[in-house]
Amino acid sequence: MNVKLSKTITHVNTLMTLFIVAMHTTWPEETRLRPLLVLTNMAVPTFFFLSAFLYFKDWTPTWQCYKNKLCSRFYSLLIPYISYNVIFYLYYCVKIYLLHKTTAKVMPTDPVGAIICILSGIPDGVLWYVQDLMIFVVIAPLLGILIRHSKRWLIPILLGSVICPSLSYFNLFYWTPWLAVGAYCALYVQDVGKFVEPVRKRLSGNNLIGVVLLMSLVAVCMLVSMQEDNAVLDYLCRIVLTVLLALFCCVWQKILPSWFVVRVSPLCFFIYCSHPAFTDVAKAVIQPLMSEIPYQITYSVMLMSVLISVIISGMLLQRIPWLWSLLSGFRSKKTSIVR
Repeated sequence: MNVKLSKTITHVNTLMTLFIVAMHTTWPEETRLRPLLVLTNMAVPTFFFLSAFLYFKDWTPTWQCYKNKLCSRFYSLLIPYISYNVIFYLYYCVKIYLLHKTTAKVMPTDPVGAIICILSGIPDGVLWYVQDLMIFVVIAPLLGILIRHSKRWLIPILLGSVICPSLSYFNLFYWTPWLAVGAYCALYVQDVGKFVEPVRKRLSGNNLIGVVLLMSLVAVCMLVSMQEDNAVLDYLCRIVLTVLLALFCCVWQKILPSWFVVRVSPLCFFIYCSHPAFTDVAKAVIQPLMSEIPYQITYSVMLMSVLISVIISGMLLQRIPWLWSLLSGFRSKKTSIVR
């Protein structure tokens, strides 16, 4: 993978991590935040695309490669999955049984119930994504062998994806189009590069096209937000938004300030896994205090409080190497992408 592509992926991963935090900092009672929810919904499909691309970028259809991938994901996915759920289990036990705060989550206290609760991922709900990735790692060779056998397999896979909107949002196969395209781009990276590079050269640095794409993003989000909940429409919206994001990356490879990405990208996995606790506290403390203030200000204060708190916490935890390795899934210190 060339340096330019690596930097673009790091920028996108960092932005999508911020989008996830922004998504979960909203509250359902405030319908005027719905356009923001529509926009941030591009984060999860983008993550699945990146995870599939990074899985297959150095993939070969051999047992040794399969075993290496399983071993690698044991450290990068399973260990932090259990670690965060244990931490969140303790967090909710303190909140429920010591502080006597109400919560929608139920934390059993008997040993067997506690173990089942932790393994099910109930304490840290956002790790359903990591749960799906662990399933993907087991079955990924089937997708890889199919697409590697023939490029044309991508077409029936995408056509078959018309049933995906009827599946659960948390079902791995709901995200089939992004997984398939990610695998295709990795397995045929040179062919894809021959198509993308001329587009990138034509669009690169063109501020007018960048503004048009940005306005298109806003327009799509506003239009979809005004519609009633519709599974098919939401699904199509995610597809359109991720395509617009890809075009946007062709215009500006660096979509965030470089200094910010350098400091925050190593924290992305930690931010993703731990932000629900910070969001929970922010909603409990800040929202009631600012209930009479315009929702834009309340939301902005909550979002900035969560981001600053989780970023500072991650930086402090980096000073404890063994704990940071555990919580970061033994990922690189330069970047932290869920894959």
